[in-house]
Amino acid sequence: MTVEEQLICRLTTVGRADKVFAEETASEHQPRDRQFHVKHIRLDLGLDLAKRTIAGTSTLTLTPINDGLRAVDLDAVDLTIRGVRGEGKALPFDHRDGLLTVKLPRAYKAGEEFTLAVRYAGKPRKGLFFIGPDKDYPKKEPQVWTQGEAEDNKFWFPCYEAPNDRMTSDVLLTVPKGWVAVSNGRLVALREANGGRLFHWRQDVPHVNYLIALAAGRYEIVEEEWDGVPLQYYVPRGASKLVPLAFRETGNMMDFFSKVTGQQYPYPKYAQVVVTDATLGGMENTSMTTVIETTLHDERARPNYETEGLVSHELAHQWFGDYVTMKAWPHLWLNEGFADYFEELWYEHRFGKDMFQLRMMNEAQGYLEEDANNYRRAIVTTKFHSPEDMFDAHTYQKGACVLHMLRYVLGDPLWWKAIRHYVRKHGMQVVETNDFRLAIEEATGRSLDWFFNEWVHKAGHPEFEVSWAYDDAAKLVAVTVKQKQEVKDLTPLFRTPVEFLVANGKAAKREKVEITEKEQTFHIPLRAKPDMVLFDPDNWVLKKLTFEKSKEELLYQVEKGPTIAARVQACEGLGKILHDEKVIEAVRRALTKDTFWGVQRAAAKALGEIGTEEAKRVLLTHGVKHTEPRVRRGVAEALGKFREDDEALEALVRLYAKDPKYYVAASAGRAIAETRHPKALDAIKKGMDRRSHAEIITRLALAGIASLRDPEGIPVCKACAKRGKPTFVRMAATDALGKLGDYLENRRQEIREFLAPLLRDPQMHVRNATCGALAQLGDPAAIPELQKVAQYDIMGMTQRAARRAIRKIRDRQAEIGKKSEFAADVDKLKDDNLKLQQRLAKLESQLQAIVKKRK
Repeated sequence: MTVEEQLICRLTTVGRADKVFAEETASEHQPRDRQFHVKHIRLDLGLDLAKRTIAGTSTLTLTPINDGLRAVDLDAVDLTIRGVRGEGKALPFDHRDGLLTVKLPRAYKAGEEFTLAVRYAGKPRKGLFFIGPDKDYPKKEPQVWTQGEAEDNKFWFPCYEAPNDRMTSDVLLTVPKGWVAVSNGRLVALREANGGRLFHWRQDVPHVNYLIALAAGRYEIVEEEWDGVPLQYYVPRGASKLVPLAFRETGNMMDFFSKVTGQQYPYPKYAQVVVTDATLGGMENTSMTTVIETTLHDERARPNYETEGLVSHELAHQWFGDYVTMKAWPHLWLNEGFADYFEELWYEHRFGKDMFQLRMMNEAQGYLEEDANNYRRAIVTTKFHSPEDMFDAHTYQKGACVLHMLRYVLGDPLWWKAIRHYVRKHGMQVVETNDFRLAIEEATGRSLDWFFNEWVHKAGHPEFEVSWAYDDAAKLVAVTVKQKQEVKDLTPLFRTPVEFLVANGKAAKREKVEITEKEQTFHIPLRAKPDMVLFDPDNWVLKKLTFEKSKEELLYQVEKGPTIAARVQACEGLGKILHDEKVIEAVRRALTKDTFWGVQRAAAKALGEIGTEEAKRVLLTHGVKHTEPRVRRGVAEALGKFREDDEALEALVRLYAKDPKYYVAASAGRAIAETRHPKALDAIKKGMDRRSHAEIITRLALAGIASLRDPEGIPVCKACAKRGKPTFVRMAATDALGKLGDYLENRRQEIREFLAPLLRDPQMHVRNATCGALAQLGDPAAIPELQKVAQYDIMGMTQRAARRAIRKIRDRQAEIGKKSEFAADVDKLKDDNLKLQQRLAKLESQLQAIVKKRK
């Protein structure tokens, strides 16, 4: 091996790290063993808002699974158990480490019904949240709401906390006068009690434990009706006028999901409740979804921000996640992947194929980024630290893409037949992945073991390299497809159907083939050389694609590609090749004439990548005043590519200050930083504190300040990270500080010392963002504090964020070590090479001396 070859070998390994999903310390997670079935649970609850405590009785109706049941194990964490009664008498119990063991008065036979009443009190740290004003947020409206998923209801009532049992429920809650309370099912009673109001809700459709929920506060209620089902919207006082914009498509969604699943909406009402300081964007409690407060918005947020995605996702869960529920957390994709895909299916139904295709491209991109940057895992995996680990892009986005491919494999008639059979067979049941696979086989006769093995139980995706050539004599297009992914561990060689489209000015032809090998060549008859060859033109297959094309083919494709996926890909390709007037003109036409805004936005991005004066002129002439705000946002981002350019800066400053749409203005502010113009920092700071939806202008301004790498940005970010600022702003500020500390090594310690206390902030999202910021900072001195968070933080999502931050810091240190080792090896190789050259020179000198003597 030569010196150069050794150097190349070492260079290809520097920076690589084995990015694992779960460390060796992670546990195996299987469905929990059951000794009994919870038939019904009744919660009689009272709240002390001042003390932030709860007290009540959890009454469980149980039946043993086997004969001889003498004791019952329930879950109750951070709760004080005041007593347990059964058969009219007090029962002995033991309560430790979150487990409540009740000794029964006698042995019960299988199926014999009995009741336990557990009196308790507690001050929940999670599961149930008391929201209210404090010195930093004096105007915050009081609320109480719950978040049961993953397994957090055991923090506010004794229960069986696992998703492999279903029960009916009653929730009785007393709240102050002027308040309303909402829970699962139907309202069966409302009366005055104990100086307040007692709400009694009953859910008669069996459900798993984590779906029990409540919310209470001084809500305004807006109500309408769909097919006899009340649709209710609980919003903060004064926000009723925002309900139509946020929730206007709910009835249409109810109709769509009921029809395509073959199951009419199964619950007596559907309430959507806006909660403050939500831990998630939305939570699909049966008949009562809670949503984040940013769901409420005005017209200036649209169309760059839409609630239809969130609303349709959570409503889809009423079928997939609630009516049919995964049995154990390894199978979470049966909840979340389904909800993600049915969200997109509703978009296809409501807004058409182009919008659907663009959104599915975004789904794929979300998964591909996690796979490339974080880790690779199978969709179904049993090894993880906590259920929260499973809430990721592999479960959501890849799950949606796998269902999309399954629809392609089956075809629409069989796909919908299978879905309806699955829902009909497993309604009001808990399921695992094999139940879904068997339901498909029963409905369609198709055995898809191979599909589930590759796409669900193994990991990764195909990385296709495609090329084509035309044989004029044979009148054949030869398309060669290579799978370039490294086949190892869980990543297989994939089998998938796929379509080719070949076209010239006179003819177009589609041909469907099946890819099964590492390299295959397919021959497609065509009378003349094609102007365009497309691989998977409708973007059915989850993949990474490399398909090098000539300028002429890309020019044809950007104009005449039959799908938005093809035209977006053409824009991306034109942005990378050597440009000329034809390229600029073709992209200009796509920006101004294409029928779909997603392609227009891709054209704007391509002009930014081209980066010439001509490209800039098109953006300034046709882009900044584009009537579609989503395209205008893309134009702003493209103008950010023009470094230290006065015209680009001027246009962006104008958009930042005057564009009527929040998200366009915000993107302009971010793009100002990308120009690296000397005036960028001052331009961003002017107006960055303007109120906007979800504080998007301030957040992207902070991101821009981080990218400028200017020490003057540090005090701005510190000020925005302090309590009293909106949570979203604090999150963006901590993220920006992490990036600045990474760029500015001499300020790293100062920033770490500022960030470390935020790991103990009351706001979970701030703690999570701080973990990410410390990971970006890359300072190993942060690891001890992060380890405390990973071990002791009450929130599973925060523990996960801390574990991932520690891993990233250690990977980075290992990479630095490899680079140092590589540098040392380079020096050694150089020394060895020098010594060899010296020895060679010495030998040559000696040889010359010998030759000279002989002469």
